[in-house]
Amino acid sequence: KKSIKIRLVDMGGHQEYYACSSLFFSTSGLFLICFDSLLLKKLENNGNDYYGTVGTFVDLVSQTSSMSGMKLKIALVATKTEASKQPQNLKESCKKLLEMTKDHLGTLSPELFLLNEVITTSSQEVTSEILENLRTKIATLCSDGKLKEGSEEMRPFSWHKFLDAAS
Repeated sequence: KKSIKIRLVDMGGHQEYYACSSLFFSTSGLFLICFDSLLLKKLENNGNDYYGTVGTFVDLVSQTSSMSGMKLKIALVATKTEASKQPQNLKESCKKLLEMTKDHLGTLSPELFLLNEVITTSSQEVTSEILENLRTKIATLCSDGKLKEGSEEMRPFSWHKFLDAAS
């Protein structure tokens, strides 16, 4: 097994971090767009909540990807899924959100890769199988040769802009 190094940056959805977020982007970027699973219930009734909670961050990653030429990766993560009393509704809602995100990405940068599922998590229901599954998905997204751009090196996006300007 090969080990990979990861750096996690939690922006918490705060607007203050949104403005400086490109400082955290790198050439091997995997973006976990996490949201409270209660959003899924709102999406069933009204798709307008999509943009404010997920779509804004999809746009941010897309803009960075198109400006840099990097092939960035996105995975959607629904948190607090223990709140869902009906697992079947959760699966259907995740499928709907995934389709909304695919439609959204269809209007944006073609350089993005979207994991074809919504990862679901719960701090109340943690098993070694769930953690191993999550580890495998993240490791694959970070290390798969077809999804990687260039070398193993990671550089902040702002450095790419500087190097391009200096060349």
